[in-house]
Amino acid sequence: MINKPTLAFLLLVLVHVNGVMAQSSLENLNSLKWSNRIILVSSNGYPEQFISQLESRSSDIDDRDIVWFLFHKDFIETNYSGEIAQSFLTSIKSRYFENITTRVVLLGKDGGVKDVADELNLPELFALIDGMPMRRAEINQNGR
Repeated sequence: MINKPTLAFLLLVLVHVNGVMAQSSLENLNSLKWSNRIILVSSNGYPEQFISQLESRSSDIDDRDIVWFLFHKDFIETNYSGEIAQSFLTSIKSRYFENITTRVVLLGKDGGVKDVADELNLPELFALIDGMPMRRAEINQNGR
């Protein structure tokens, strides 16, 4: 038989673990704010071309603290390492991609929209990011 203090402790641990697990699923972009830049890509075409471009430049993407999400119909491909909530797709599509077939959106670390384009052009996005004051400070701080 478990005594009351032990049972209370176990219940508290379970509630805490359950809360942590529930919070680990990405529901919106707020938790990425101030630590990541975001590239959102929506395509009704062939997602493989976008995935290939993004994955081929992974070191440049990592260097710039970029998390990318590719939305294709009801499918999400990403370099985000955590779990994604089911509501994430609907939330992002309704906010950034309503009635648009292909679109690329760059969000800064502050969460603001920095660029909107009709096609994914990573060299242009990298140049835009590298010109941002926060990125220039990162480059100076890291000596790159």
